[in-house]
Amino acid sequence: MAGAKKKQQSTSKRTATRKKTSLLRSDSFRKKAVLLLIVLIAVGAIAVFTWVLPKYNGAKSGVGADGFSVYEMKGADLGVANSVSKEDVQRILGDQVKSVSDVKKSGVINLNGAKGQTATFPIVTKRDQQASFYVDVLEYKNVAALEDSGVTKGTVSAGKINDSPAYYMKSNKLGDQRETTLLVSKGAKSYKFVIAQPRQNITISEAEGLEKLIEIAKTAKL
Repeated sequence: MAGAKKKQQSTSKRTATRKKTSLLRSDSFRKKAVLLLIVLIAVGAIAVFTWVLPKYNGAKSGVGADGFSVYEMKGADLGVANSVSKEDVQRILGDQVKSVSDVKKSGVINLNGAKGQTATFPIVTKRDQQASFYVDVLEYKNVAALEDSGVTKGTVSAGKINDSPAYYMKSNKLGDQRETTLLVSKGAKSYKFVIAQPRQNITISEAEGLEKLIEIAKTAKL
């Protein structure tokens, strides 16, 4: 009797295992797993977006639960693409890069009253890695709004560049990229100079990157 009961329990376990295996292999389960993964990735992206953007204190626009608004300003141009020349980027990055492509500018985004635009120079490093140098500008309503934004929070003073205060931001990882960043404030504008490269294949070290960003910033028309 005891032997029959043990045999029945063993059979039940095998049946449960087969059902579990079948579940893992089913299309329905795979679809649900993929959907869950997409949701987790989306949540992660939102977390990164929230962490990267400073907290702006501009006037409420009624967009979003807390009044924070983000929208593209059609036809606007802050001129950031003309702030740095391709020739200066090529010269200063020197033998660390094989090529620097023409600048690509983004549209202008209004972030709760602060206007932002980015100019990107795609580059190929001496190790044949796709990377980039870019300049990002955020134009606030006034100097007080810039100071209240917390844009320099967590940075270290890098002295002054052409009489404008500069700040070094510790390198951070965004996806598969590592970014070395220098911030420069001029009036109500905050400029961000960045070297972005694959974090698994770094060509320009953090220290060297900061030196080169300072050199580039000195040539910039801010």
